[in-house]
Amino acid sequence: MYTQEFVEFAPKAINIPITKTYFWTNKLENEFPPEFIASKNKKYIVVYQCKAVLKDVLVGDVIMHADFITRDGYMDRACCFVNEDPNRDTAKYEYVINRQKFKLWFTDLKNNPVEIDTFALRLLLIY
Repeated sequence: MYTQEFVEFAPKAINIPITKTYFWTNKLENEFPPEFIASKNKKYIVVYQCKAVLKDVLVGDVIMHADFITRDGYMDRACCFVNEDPNRDTAKYEYVINRQKFKLWFTDLKNNPVEIDTFALRLLLIY
């Protein structure tokens, strides 16, 4: 076991390059790429954009939820309104667990489940 003295004076870790890649899905049950899960860097998920159709109409009063949100579980892990403009700045989540599978679901504004006809989600994975 290392002593506190050794840890304080240890050289800095080797810098590992940061990878940024888009992850697209149109499924409710998904898996992150293995290289994202295996990375030793800090991991972030940016919810960039979600387009969805309900009854053949683009809707704006539907919320997408995701179980990869581990820290901020507000409104049952709500992460964005569907059909918003792209959003790089406010929907960024640090991913602190190494679970590869994740689930998505949709609700109305009262948190009632909504069955979306079809959707496309674009995430930016940073690792």
